[in-house]
Amino acid sequence: MKLNPNIRIISNDNRYILHDRDKNAYYEIDKYSFDFLSNYNDLEGSDSNIEDFYYKKSVLIDDDKEQKPVKVRKPPVITQIDLFRFDIDKIMNQNEKLVNFLLSESVQKLSTILYFLSIIMIFITIGALIQYIPEMDLSSFKKISITQFVGLYFSVFFMTVFHELGHALQCKKYTGYIGSCGCMLFFLLPVLYTDVTVMRIASKKEKIKIILAGINNQIILGGILGLIFLLQIVITNTFSYFFALLFFLNLFMFFGNLNPFFKYDGYWLVSTLLSIDYLYSKAISSVYHLFTSEKTKSENWKMILYGFSLIAFYVVSWAITLYYLYSYIRPVLGLPIVIALIILLTLFILWEINSRYKGIKFEGR
Repeated sequence: MKLNPNIRIISNDNRYILHDRDKNAYYEIDKYSFDFLSNYNDLEGSDSNIEDFYYKKSVLIDDDKEQKPVKVRKPPVITQIDLFRFDIDKIMNQNEKLVNFLLSESVQKLSTILYFLSIIMIFITIGALIQYIPEMDLSSFKKISITQFVGLYFSVFFMTVFHELGHALQCKKYTGYIGSCGCMLFFLLPVLYTDVTVMRIASKKEKIKIILAGINNQIILGGILGLIFLLQIVITNTFSYFFALLFFLNLFMFFGNLNPFFKYDGYWLVSTLLSIDYLYSKAISSVYHLFTSEKTKSENWKMILYGFSLIAFYVVSWAITLYYLYSYIRPVLGLPIVIALIILLTLFILWEINSRYKGIKFEGR
């Protein structure tokens, strides 16, 4: 037998994780299992019980077997639609010298200096923008050329890449491993993400550094955009709507990532600071259990309050999405068809919320 090539074994600070990349599932294992699987080529046949156990779980497979990707059946969802994923850990391993350079002490010190300089530059830029508000022709923001729109789109894409790169590098630094990177439609909007679930084996301080890495990168990027914006004013004595818009978009993404009600950096930061795993699911389950007979001793008012706030934000977000969807497609399809589509979509969303959280228990998943 041999170790399934789709399985990764990771350790840090006396905690051990088994990652099934096909199912994108993480399992905490003990040191004995970690040592056995990590050195399986030398230990094969030494412990038939643990060998049989992991063989049944497809962690160990026959030597002549080619492990094909397993298609995991998931309930249909429209709030989080995966588009594609790629193995960022493999890419980083192939470019180890570059990764080590980016994580070197000299680069980290330079990043810290840029971080504090960027904070100052952001406030200076905001002050300049406030000063120019009376002179702004807001209609000019709507008159962006196709070339500028394409540039804006790829610039925003670069912002998300730069953000996720921060998470990936810090996760690699403190755990030696990263799950995957990918793109999904979150509330029908394209979003890049990095799977850093493995950070659960890191210390609390290390987790916070991993979580804040993306936001820190956006602060540095905001300082660079502010500097370009101000230099253009000084050199050309003209106001750049394009760079002003880029600066605002970066700020919007910065504060959006701090939102504790989406599974962005703000959520993971709150979850880590409170030392509560699966905060999102447990909070909604707390509310769900209030209206069922499945009450547990673990329920508390803080969790319930967060759950109600989370559900309210969820509903408002979808209401805004549905409103804009209605506004854009009504002239094309007509009022009766649009209303029918929105009703069906609303019912599907409610079914999704109910099916996703009704079975979740407080022990975690």
